[in-house]
Amino acid sequence: MDAQSSAQSISPDPRATGKDGASSPASPRDFKISDIVVGEIDSSGRLIKEVFAKFSDFAIYSADNRIQVQFSDDAALARQQNEKIGALQPYREKLEYFAEEQGSPAAKYHRQIAVALRLGLLDQTTLAISVLEDAIQKAVEERARNSRISFIPAATLMALPVAGVLLALTTVGNDRDVTFAMAGGALGAYLSMAIGIRTRALSPEVSSIPNYVDSGLRVAIGILSAGALLLLLTSGLVSLAAITGIEPTAPDVPLDWRLAMILGFAAGFLERLLPDLLSKNFPADDLQPQPSDLKAQIATAVAATELKKKQADARNTAANDQGGQILQPG
Repeated sequence: MDAQSSAQSISPDPRATGKDGASSPASPRDFKISDIVVGEIDSSGRLIKEVFAKFSDFAIYSADNRIQVQFSDDAALARQQNEKIGALQPYREKLEYFAEEQGSPAAKYHRQIAVALRLGLLDQTTLAISVLEDAIQKAVEERARNSRISFIPAATLMALPVAGVLLALTTVGNDRDVTFAMAGGALGAYLSMAIGIRTRALSPEVSSIPNYVDSGLRVAIGILSAGALLLLLTSGLVSLAAITGIEPTAPDVPLDWRLAMILGFAAGFLERLLPDLLSKNFPADDLQPQPSDLKAQIATAVAATELKKKQADARNTAANDQGGQILQPG
């Protein structure tokens, strides 16, 4: 095997042999660095679109929408070059993954990849990794920005139409206050999501389906929390003072649709409002027997069993003395 054939068989690109396995116009044995020219066909049959670097011992170019490397015509040097840039492959794949995940063409990062490969081939691996890491950071920031942008319409479509339907339902039925509260819960959840996007507190996905699912769940939680909160208030299980944390200085405010919607909005906006209220007014420990109470119940049951057994023995003894029938313990 000659130098050129060896150089072509070693490539950092797993697709270097082409996607369809078609034979190239020029065989690898005859292909050299000098043949890397824009508009020509490389050794794998790919059209060379741009040449980023071309030296006497390597060339870096784009073909098939991906950066390619033509190693040295000398086989031994080509192997060494392949080993030099091997450490850059994980960073390159990560960068291209972020670009493809966003639906962006990977070509927007071709120049950074080409610069990193050139630095790696020139024995500047640390600097090459730094170039790729900077590009990855920019890709991550772009991903987060696009994710937030895609989450906004998902949240809007899941919250506002539902709130509109609930407000329309307030014109019928008897439980208007509960319906007003649930509409307020949907609006509160929407505002909470909007503020989360604004302050970067939310981490939405690039794909639209997870964003619709996430926003839908948040709106559903807001609606259910608002309805449950109003039912707890109207049933007397909790008071308005327990919800607001403020002791009233005047007679209780009558519940109307305004107050119902405000309470529902608070329940939707503050996801922890209802759980914290329930844990405060209905502690889980109160619903379970304490260890001391459990021991007392066990002792009482044992004592009752012993007393019952003694009473049965006494009845049997009395029956024997009278020559009557022996009674069994009941």
